Parts: sequence; C-alpha cells; structure tokens
Amino acid sequence: MFRRKEVVTIYILQNYTSAAAIEIFFPVSHTLFNPADIIQKNGGRPPLNYQSFVKLAGEPSWASSPVSNAPTWLPTVGSIGNYPNSEVPSIEELGYEEDERSPYKGGESEALRRLRESISNKVVIVLQHYA
Repeated sequence: MFRRKEVVTIYILQNYTSAAAIEIFFPVSHTLFNPADIIQKNGGRPPLNYQSFVKLAGEPSWASSPVSNAPTWLPTVGSIGNYPNSEVPSIEELGYEEDERSPYKGGESEALRRLRESISNKVVIVLQHYA
C-alpha cells in the first residue's frame, strides 16, 4: 500500500485541498478490490492471510455481471483473397539479400559446442565455484 510518509503527505494534501474547496481523486488501479474497502471491512486492519482476505473481499461485482462489450458476431475463418497486407513479406521485400548471413553463430549446435568447451576446463570451473 502506502508508506507512512506517503500517508502523511496524502493526509496533509487532503486537508489543505478540502479547506480550499478543491476535490482530489485518488483512483485505485491495478487491483480488483479497493484496498481501503477491505481494510475498512476488517475494522481498520489489513487482513493477515489469504483466507481472511477472501472472506472480506467476496466476489468482485463485475464477476457476476455479463460482459457488456462482447462482440455480437465473429468473422468467418477462411481465405482473405489477395489482400496486399495479408502475405508474409519476402527477405528481398524487407531489404535484405537472400544469401546475406548473420555475423553471429547461433543455434543449439553452437550452444552445445560452447558448453562442452567451457566445462572441459576443470581449473576454471573450480575457481568460479570458490570465487
């Protein structure tokens, strides 16, 4: 939640703005439940375990309501014809030559070769273990 300094700052800010008739809105985001509501339901203390949280929180209000923005129909699956943006571009269309290769070796074979090479040096392995 908030650290003590943040709570004091928010309290001071709320008192100042309410005296000046300024409304401040502190939205609760990135959570399904408002933490302040849960703490209030528990007598001003946060729940200390998951079971007590579930008992206090209950089911979120949106969980039992139907989805309001669900699509009414879905497009059929099938060919989209020769729509210009539907095909995967070729290497040439991306601006590369067909025979152009990466300067970096890679792949599973190269990784296994490097692994065998690194574990073949026992002194290095022992020194890394005790470093």
